Amino acid sequence: MTRLSFQKGYVSDPIRTRRGIMFKIRYRVRAAGGKWKQRSETLYDLSGKKAARAVLEERIRESSTSDLETSELTFREFVDAYWKPSLDRKGLKLSTRESYESALDRHILPVFGDYRIKDIAPLHVEGFSQCKSESGLSGKTVRNLLLVLQGIFSLALDNDLISKSPIRKSHKPVYRQKEKPVHARTIARRIRASHRRSRSRSRQAAAPRSRRCGRRARTPRSRRRSPCSGIRAHGHRAPSRQRRHWSRCR
Repeated sequence: MTRLSFQKGYVSDPIRTRRGIMFKIRYRVRAAGGKWKQRSETLYDLSGKKAARAVLEERIRESSTSDLETSELTFREFVDAYWKPSLDRKGLKLSTRESYESALDRHILPVFGDYRIKDIAPLHVEGFSQCKSESGLSGKTVRNLLLVLQGIFSLALDNDLISKSPIRKSHKPVYRQKEKPVHARTIARRIRASHRRSRSRSRQAAAPRSRRCGRRARTPRSRRRSPCSGIRAHGHRAPSRQRRHWSRCR
């Protein structure tokens, strides 16, 4: 039986911050294996140090009683009391919840249900993995079962019920994912789309610059001719030799 704690904890003096007056408290909680673990919190919106001391005493009282209650917690009790409510907070789909329930009822709980959660060792998980592989389950199915187990032990680890998760990387079987066959019509459609793109790029490369830019090529203004026979666009008369050539053409 776990012994009650008679610690007093620590409360800091009031600290001024932008958010307001702040207090820091420190106390110890009993971790897995009977060892102590220090925990600290930051408190705001309190009337004074006396109120911070009251919060500290409440934290110490809660940690002492929780140690007594969870020391004999079985795997099945932890799943029903803590793990399943945690799934509600995650907002999982109904199909995902049903697959988890099926994995628990058919495979996991019959093996680990009556164990105390702190007594489950990596060797138990190794035996579970070997037994399921020998029963004819695929490597992917066994891997999915171990992922559900890993989620349960991760929650227990976050709540200081165990010091380390018993799931190891070597427990998960390796499987090769099969490549999905591609339909012949899909391949033909991809080839036609690729051919259209290549033809479009080749036309754009062969087109002149002005056409690619989407506008008609324009003659420079200095080369435009005036409708008048002997006068250029800028207003000066053409040379006499050029005027004689125009007169012969008429």
